[in-house]
Amino acid sequence: MIALILFLLVAVSFGEEYLLKGELPESLKTFLKKKISEKVYLLDLPDGPLFKQSFNGNFILEKNVKLRALKLPNDTCFSYRWDLEAIDAPEAWDRSVGSQEVYVAVFDTGVDYNHPDLKDNLWKNPDEVCDNGVDDDGNGYVDDCYGVNVLCYPRGYYDTNAPGCNAPDAYDDDGHGTLIAGIIGAVGNNGFLIPGVAWRVKIIPCKFLDASGFGELEGELACFEYIKKLERDKGIKVIAINASYGGEYLFSRVQYEEISNFNGVYITASGNYGDNNDEIDFYPCNYNLDNEICVGAYDVYKKPAYFSNYGYYTVDLFAPGEEILGLYTGKHSNSCEKSLVLGAGTSLSAPFVTGAVALLYSLNRNLSPREIKREILLTGENSKDYDGKSYTCNLLNLNNLLSGESSQKMCLSTGELNFGTLNSGESKTLSLTVRSTGKKDLIITGLRTSNSAFKVSGKNCTLKALKPFEECSIQITFSPVSGGTYTGELTIQTSEGLIRSIKLYGESIPTSSDTSFNPNVPNRSKTSNGGGGGCNTETNSYFILFLLLLLKKVFKGKRA
Repeated sequence: MIALILFLLVAVSFGEEYLLKGELPESLKTFLKKKISEKVYLLDLPDGPLFKQSFNGNFILEKNVKLRALKLPNDTCFSYRWDLEAIDAPEAWDRSVGSQEVYVAVFDTGVDYNHPDLKDNLWKNPDEVCDNGVDDDGNGYVDDCYGVNVLCYPRGYYDTNAPGCNAPDAYDDDGHGTLIAGIIGAVGNNGFLIPGVAWRVKIIPCKFLDASGFGELEGELACFEYIKKLERDKGIKVIAINASYGGEYLFSRVQYEEISNFNGVYITASGNYGDNNDEIDFYPCNYNLDNEICVGAYDVYKKPAYFSNYGYYTVDLFAPGEEILGLYTGKHSNSCEKSLVLGAGTSLSAPFVTGAVALLYSLNRNLSPREIKREILLTGENSKDYDGKSYTCNLLNLNNLLSGESSQKMCLSTGELNFGTLNSGESKTLSLTVRSTGKKDLIITGLRTSNSAFKVSGKNCTLKALKPFEECSIQITFSPVSGGTYTGELTIQTSEGLIRSIKLYGESIPTSSDTSFNPNVPNRSKTSNGGGGGCNTETNSYFILFLLLLLKKVFKGKRA
């Protein structure tokens, strides 16, 4: 099938080549390189301020620019995929659509390997005769044609009656794994349904989750063993594992070591409970390994999805995870409405990153898992909406990733500092962490507060060159001079003009020596609460009553 090709103007000059449309001035004829048409000329002009883009009544002069083709797939339901647009996939596909020599594994409920929009991108065991009930290649698994169902081996040998053993290979009886696989690598530009992040890839499914989506750590370990055997016996290197599962359980040393020893990138989900993973045990996300990426979900507005777990130290970046249209087991028609299902969850965010790993690795096979992780995290789209919610405050961006984008980015530990309530005249200092999350060193050149009650104090980050993932602290001191509510902003500016603001908030209780008032407090007068130096009406009433009684006594004495 022929891809739909769009041409995009990109402002990249051919050295000092210029185009002139109109009457060619006599003074420019010596620079004529080529006559394109009756009124269009290509000129080779020397560099300098004399020759700039200009026009007058006789001609238009502007720099020659490059045109490059952008590939859009002809998949019939592509226009419904807002998520692929959000991560700049169309721009990235001009650089790479993947390779079927790149292998990724999906540990899940299996995959519908009969699906026409997946089948060509699924790995098929060349040494196994399907459905003959024999372990033809001697790897310990019977009929593992399209991956394996490890639920069929509860005691170490093949048992067709074992719970969850719907097939010897990884056929999906739930739908979750098929949805995941479609996001990673539905076949692109085949005129059918949707493309994946990678149009070309080889997906190896391992089924350890049952039809209800539950599994055990023992099953995941069996999947790890399966891909180890593929590398050892068949020379297949799996560069990524998609692990769209997790839960609140105690740290597992066995799982930790298994992931750590995997010579690829392990991509997992942050969880769907709206919790802060920095404060709970949520694994495997929270292992924070060099070859692990934990992914949160954002919505159609690129805001954190209401259900997504988050964490300044535990969740690496965010990707689309709401209103995702994808493939499903047994739905194979030409109709978008009848073939696609609508899903949401961080389970669906992780495979966008897995697909990104496949694309990046297709361009550079020399990258280590740690280098791949670094590139994905540091080239993301930076967003202040993720301050305090993500390790990078970045959103997955495929075009940035494949183009090697390099800029300053920052991630703050919070979007607001709340100092609570103080007595007027007291002070309180809070700290804010700044993390560099771009490929270029982050240099903060300016810090200012909008309210004099809040001041930058002590250590700060000004003029320090923070390398990627380095941190520094900013201390802000709140010193209210009177009672009331105080609000303000801290503005942070970098050497490249990146600006980030956080909200400042504090309350103050007046003291007896407080003789002023805070004009920032709405509807506040000097006599309303006894804190502004005016009269205390309750105290004055007692004084007047005492004075009247005293006078009454005096007058009574005089009559006697």
